[in-house]
Amino acid sequence: MNNSGFTPTNKSSCLFPPLNESNSSDNRLLWNPNGFGMNDSESSGSPPNTEYSAMYTAPEKAAEDSTAFNISWGGDDKPPTELHPEETEQLPKLSRPLPKPRGIRKLPEPEPSEDGKPSFLSPAYIIQIEKNTDAARRSRMKKFMKVDQLESRVTNLQAENAKLTLNNAVLEAEKRSLNAKENEYKKRIKYLEDVMKCNGWDFVTDNSQW
Repeated sequence: MNNSGFTPTNKSSCLFPPLNESNSSDNRLLWNPNGFGMNDSESSGSPPNTEYSAMYTAPEKAAEDSTAFNISWGGDDKPPTELHPEETEQLPKLSRPLPKPRGIRKLPEPEPSEDGKPSFLSPAYIIQIEKNTDAARRSRMKKFMKVDQLESRVTNLQAENAKLTLNNAVLEAEKRSLNAKENEYKKRIKYLEDVMKCNGWDFVTDNSQW
C-alpha cells in the first residue's frame, strides 16, 4: 500500500510506523488495525482495502474541515435548544370582560354648517353638550336622593306601624278584661238587688228618703 499521502502526527506515531522504517524491512509486518499482519509484498499485490483508506483519510478530512462541529444528540434524538430563547410577551388573560364605561356617549360626526347654525365642533355646541350632560347628571342625582329619602321614610313608617300594632293588641286585651269585669259586676249587682227585694226592701221609697 502506498502511504506517501499520509502525514503521521505525534498521537498516531505509536499506531502507524514511519515510512522509512517500513521500507527498510521487507519481511516486516505492517500494522493492521484489525489485528492481522501482512508484509509489503502481499500489500502491494492486493487491491487497496476500503477500511484502511477510510481510516487514513479520516484525519485529513477532519483537518481540512476544521469548521465542522460534531453534534451528538441525546437518547430522544432531539436537537439542542437555545440557552436563552427569545421571550415573547404574553398579554394577561382576563377572567371576565371589562365593563363598558357608563355615561359616555359618542358624539355624532360633525357636518359642515351652511345655514349659519353652530357646527358640532364649535365652542357653543360643546358648551351646550356639557350643559346637557350636567343637567342630566343633576337630574339623576336628585332622583336618587329622592328615592333614598322615600326608602328611609318607608322604613321608619314600618317600624312605627309595628309598634302601634303591638300597642293596639295590648289595649284590646285590656279592653276585653275590663268588659269581663264589668259583666261580672253587673251580675253581682243584679243578684244583690234580688236578695234585697226578697227581704222586703223597696228601692223606690228608700231612695226618696235619702
